[in-house]
Amino acid sequence: MHDYQKQLAVISMNVLIFTCGEGLGHTGRSIALGRELLSAGHTVHFGAYGYSKELMEKSGYTVHEIPQELKLVGKKGSLNLEASIKHTARIYLREIFSRC
Repeated sequence: MHDYQKQLAVISMNVLIFTCGEGLGHTGRSIALGRELLSAGHTVHFGAYGYSKELMEKSGYTVHEIPQELKLVGKKGSLNLEASIKHTARIYLREIFSRC
């Protein structure tokens, strides 16, 4: 056990790790962080969506579904940031007003 693991093991924590984005970098780091915290005796919950959620579940973790923070819009591999922001805003506004 590393020194930092011994220090973390002194206090038992409940940790929630949100992974926003579909990138393997975000997901891989979240899984590694969760693994270290779990091995130190902490309770870890994950929140993710899409491919990140699937990969975490395939790694054996229970993952809570969270909403996607930005729906990416573009054509043929390009990103249209303005269209992405507008599309995401429409989705959330529709959801908010449907609850009223």
